[in-house]
Amino acid sequence: MGATPPVRYIVPQGYSGWLRLDYQVKGAKPLPLVNNCILVKFSKTGRLKTSSAKVTGWSAFEYYYESRSGQLQRLQGQPNTILGKGAVMVWGEGGGGKFRIFFVGTRDQFEQCGAYPH
Repeated sequence: MGATPPVRYIVPQGYSGWLRLDYQVKGAKPLPLVNNCILVKFSKTGRLKTSSAKVTGWSAFEYYYESRSGQLQRLQGQPNTILGKGAVMVWGEGGGGKFRIFFVGTRDQFEQCGAYPH
């Protein structure tokens, strides 16, 4: 059995706040596999619905800002993950059986925003 492909989260440049991905939503599009990565591309609303099932098992997560021109800038993940250099920009990762949430921004922004607004 092969490894689960990495999941690449793409966030609009400058976005700060909570993001939510809902899985197994009827009528929604599946997540594409691009260059052997599961591509999760958020709009400026910070929400995305997909018909795909939630990735289970071990998988690497990659986080990027995307500029209007399509250029990607890697974001640093949780303090206990090793995802490149720079300040930590991904906080509060969690979720349930059919969704995943996380916050993108500085530590101060995360602490000021508070818990995910269900």
